[in-house]
Amino acid sequence: MEHPNQTPPTVRIRLFGYFEVLLDGGPLQGLHLRKADRVLAYLALHAPRWVEKEAIASEFWSRPVYDDPEQNLRQSLVYLRRLLGSGACCIESQVGRLRLVLREEQADILEFNAACERRDAKSLRVAGRLAAEPLLEGWNDPWIEPFRERCARRLRKGLENVQDETRPGQSPPMMSAGGPSAALPSGGIVPLNSPLYVARACDTELVAALDQQQSIILIKGARQTGKSSLLARGLQAARARTWAAYHTDCEQFSAEDLLTSQAFYARLLGTLAEQGDHEFAQDADWRPLLGAAGNLERFLRRKVLAATESPVLWALDGVDRLFKTDYYNEFFAFLRGLHTKRATEPIVPWERFTILIATATEAHLYIRDLSQSPFNVGTRIALEDFDTGLSLDLCRRLAPLGWSDENRQRLYRLLGGNSYLLVRGLNEIETRRMDIDTFERLVVQPDSPYRDHLECALRLLAADGDLRADMLAVLRGDLCTDVGFYRLRSAGLLNGASPERARPRCGLYAEYFARHLR
Repeated sequence: MEHPNQTPPTVRIRLFGYFEVLLDGGPLQGLHLRKADRVLAYLALHAPRWVEKEAIASEFWSRPVYDDPEQNLRQSLVYLRRLLGSGACCIESQVGRLRLVLREEQADILEFNAACERRDAKSLRVAGRLAAEPLLEGWNDPWIEPFRERCARRLRKGLENVQDETRPGQSPPMMSAGGPSAALPSGGIVPLNSPLYVARACDTELVAALDQQQSIILIKGARQTGKSSLLARGLQAARARTWAAYHTDCEQFSAEDLLTSQAFYARLLGTLAEQGDHEFAQDADWRPLLGAAGNLERFLRRKVLAATESPVLWALDGVDRLFKTDYYNEFFAFLRGLHTKRATEPIVPWERFTILIATATEAHLYIRDLSQSPFNVGTRIALEDFDTGLSLDLCRRLAPLGWSDENRQRLYRLLGGNSYLLVRGLNEIETRRMDIDTFERLVVQPDSPYRDHLECALRLLAADGDLRADMLAVLRGDLCTDVGFYRLRSAGLLNGASPERARPRCGLYAEYFARHLR
């Protein structure tokens, strides 16, 4: 039992980069349940303003997928307060509304907002460092994008003001050949109109596959190779061709949504119905005798295809999460079945239905029956890191004015063709006004700009003895196991075409893991 005069634990919320909540310095576990992480992040982004409970409930538990959104919100809040303990005093409630009350230093978004408000060069460097990682990295919920755009606008406006006020002989705090936008947040999906997007041969391959109306198009690549950005451009190309386009991002599904097959299919049907403005009521339209996959097939046939004479694109992102469920074989076999139906059910216009899938997982490690896999039919588009030419071109566009080719080559040797590492590194160099020598020393130090990114990878290896042993083998120049190679390559830590040719993805990874992996 807590002492009545005991000081509440300190809550710290990190929204730039991967979402994290610290309670007295330790990570708070279990937030992924009951959408507690989404609710807390939503309140933090609005802090200290009041938010209507109805707005939160409808955002995260919309009808008709959920019968009682308000009750779901109440349950989530009870669970969240239980996790926070006495630290839950930061969540204030009034009739019909909620707010989060934190000090500036308790949430990086509040620090960012305050730094942008001050508008001086020093504060804007702080804001630039905070925003070097994307807001809520890995989350692609629609409600997040306006906040990302708002942060980008605030930082851009602050930079423009400082540049206007700079006296002759002075340099603005963050400016490169790419202009102020080069210091904006890196990582995540590259916006459709962003000058940072680098088109590759895979863009042409994707458009060609769409024009051929392939049954299945697979975008396969390791983590942070641009899969989601390419998928977004596939959706854009389909809409430009007046196709009906649907987008399912499994990263937006909560742990409860993925807990059972029926919960997953119900959420899936609900989101598809919402996007296409189709009528779907689970009580009236669900046919128990058909099973979950049968109900999805019926919906696609009777609602999606029947609603249009145009081709249909269904883009699936974040499907790697499904490999952790006990029904992934059923779902992927269903997708393979839609490919087969083009030949077996000619009376249904399945030839107008294209599935676009982005994945990092080596599916052959999980799906043993290749005739049940959607990953070995249709068109496969392999995404790799940027080659030397593309990487140096990106450096030329974003590097500080006057940077030599030798500096760009050194940055490429350190970070390889990982566009996320390159853009973030160049932002850091600009923000902190570093030369290449200082940057090379800094990236493996405790205050490295990649600290969270590297520590996340280190925790992954430390938690899995087999993966750890395989990475150590590669670092020693020995042969790793086949399974370990494919898993480490999917995680974005290794490059190479085979275990015999495995190597760390970049010089930074090689040096960091050689120092810290034991």
